[in-house]
Amino acid sequence: MRNMIHRLILSVVTMVPCLFFASSANAVPINAATTGLSGPHSTITFSEIVLPNLTPVGANYGGLGVTFNGDILYALPGVHQDIGPNFSPPDVVNPFGVGDWLITFNTLVNEAAFAYASDPRAIDGSTITTFIAKRNGSIVDAFSASTSFGPSITNNIFGFRDILFDQVEINTIIPVHIPGYDAVGNGIDNLQFKAVPEPSSFALLGLGLAGLAASRRFVLLSR
Repeated sequence: MRNMIHRLILSVVTMVPCLFFASSANAVPINAATTGLSGPHSTITFSEIVLPNLTPVGANYGGLGVTFNGDILYALPGVHQDIGPNFSPPDVVNPFGVGDWLITFNTLVNEAAFAYASDPRAIDGSTITTFIAKRNGSIVDAFSASTSFGPSITNNIFGFRDILFDQVEINTIIPVHIPGYDAVGNGIDNLQFKAVPEPSSFALLGLGLAGLAASRRFVLLSR
């Protein structure tokens, strides 16, 4: 019994720092994939909670684990043209100028992916988007990709895996503008993520199990 308690405590002590160190591990960017995560804990299609058209999303999806910055609006079917596979309105959009998104998760996640598309109001028909994973406001990892818009585009899934983060920031710019256009509309759909328990939860669980094992041993000895 004593050996079991020692092994349990050792496993908890070992597990907690591993969760912290994972935040500095090399992230695996999900860049222009055709499908999302394998076995996500949560998938938000934006049909779970229906809002009035072009209402700021904000914390309306907080009960499902995620909130958005104030520029993000709820878009009902028919608001925009067909963006392509992996989009099935309703979805969420940022129609106000250069795309700036801040997606905040209620807890740490180690994987997140979503369909993303940007309106190609550029001479070469493309835009450049930077995806940034953050934890407690600090950058954990980032990458840039050419993003585009259209019904035939299938590789429109982006995100991160194999790190710990609680926010995703998205910034879109137009490299070469069409004269008269300074804005780029962009949207997200089918947001998926995998949440991880806080390290403190592991520690409390381990201590609780250790205490239970110790009390069982005490009862056996006192008989």
